[in-house]
Amino acid sequence: MPKILIVGGGYAGFYTAWKLEKHLRRGEAEVVVVDPLPYMTYLPFLPEVASGNIEPRHAVVSLRRHLKRTRVINARVTNIDHANKTATISPEGGEDWQYDYDQIVVTAGSVSRTFPIAGIADNAIGLKSIEEAVAARDTLVRNFERAASLPVGSELRKRLLTVIVVGGGFAGIETLGELRSAANALLGQFPDISYDETQFHLIEAMGRIMPEVSLPTSEKVLKDLAQRGAHVHLDTQVADATDGVVKTNTGEEYPSGLIIWTAGVMANPKVVNGSDLPREQRGRITTQADLRVVDAEGNLVEGAW
Repeated sequence: MPKILIVGGGYAGFYTAWKLEKHLRRGEAEVVVVDPLPYMTYLPFLPEVASGNIEPRHAVVSLRRHLKRTRVINARVTNIDHANKTATISPEGGEDWQYDYDQIVVTAGSVSRTFPIAGIADNAIGLKSIEEAVAARDTLVRNFERAASLPVGSELRKRLLTVIVVGGGFAGIETLGELRSAANALLGQFPDISYDETQFHLIEAMGRIMPEVSLPTSEKVLKDLAQRGAHVHLDTQVADATDGVVKTNTGEEYPSGLIIWTAGVMANPKVVNGSDLPREQRGRITTQADLRVVDAEGNLVEGAW
């Protein structure tokens, strides 16, 4: 049987395998999905998970439960040698082994795009996984619990009740709104904490938010956020976040107990750079409109998607 290897069990990888199961006759091909996680995550639901409006289990789909005729391997693909149609599979805690394939579908997805900013890696939470969304929710609740036991006006109380979201795209805006809503709900359980004590800031390097939508729409969102008590700082960049104190290039400082990083994504570098498939300057595998991989001259790379 021809072997179809799907690298990544996220939305694209899961649906590729699911559709192949529907269209392939039994025994027509072997389909293998390799992903370190046993489930697919609906990434657009992560802001709602962070706020508690959606339970984590409702934002994930078990691969094995729904892929009945696909072999699921919980491991990482650390090297793709497409010239020889061989992939290196690295299970956690185990020895690497080789898998020979006939067709490969690379759906490893994206990871948070980070910059060399001091303190971000240690103090910020991304929003690319269900675990990060749950961590954001837990941190928000825990900060309210800690702040309620501190004197009003104390520096630590102010820090615990301050939330910073970096990045003004869809993910950042929705996360800011969801966390603001969650904080409003928490205020009903913590009568000792006032609305004015909770501070929500969004920092965006561009001169506008949500570049995917029209300017009037983004301006309408800005007004709505302002009415909800959220502060948006445009044309502002994070310069430092050491010890949880967010410093901007404009000179402001915001000590925060919860920093969310949503400043864009990039193609999974470990998978892309660990392969001999052609890629463009931004680090993405080059494809044409039907998702077939092509080289710099536009020639098809057979067996790669």
